[in-house]
Amino acid sequence: MTQTRDDLHKAMLALVQQQIGELPRKVESLLRNGEAILKLQQAGLTNAQIGPDSYGQETISVDRTALPKVRQALGKLRKSYVTVIDADQRAIRVYLEAVAYPGLQIAFRAELPEGSRCRIQTHQYTTATLVCDR
Repeated sequence: MTQTRDDLHKAMLALVQQQIGELPRKVESLLRNGEAILKLQQAGLTNAQIGPDSYGQETISVDRTALPKVRQALGKLRKSYVTVIDADQRAIRVYLEAVAYPGLQIAFRAELPEGSRCRIQTHQYTTATLVCDR
């Protein structure tokens, strides 16, 4: 089926309308995140690094020792997920979500203690590729 210029215009219009429909939610999220960042700065956390995580949420990276200040500024935190940074050094990154600020992640680096109920498993994968002779 060939696409006409009219089909292209309709598709673009539908995409623009969808994006406009999402603007109020995005603006609300930006305002909420801005409020959280301001509260953290007022609590003395001026060196926190802010950026998107791999899931598209805003992530604020802090030192583990700053968690009491984060809790004081943002309220209750709940564990979101954990990633392994370096298996040999037992380094992990813990992501917490502020209950009052959904979509905003607080991340800190930690080392998995010896004798912990959790452990790091390493996996090796084998992949196959197709190689053709000329």
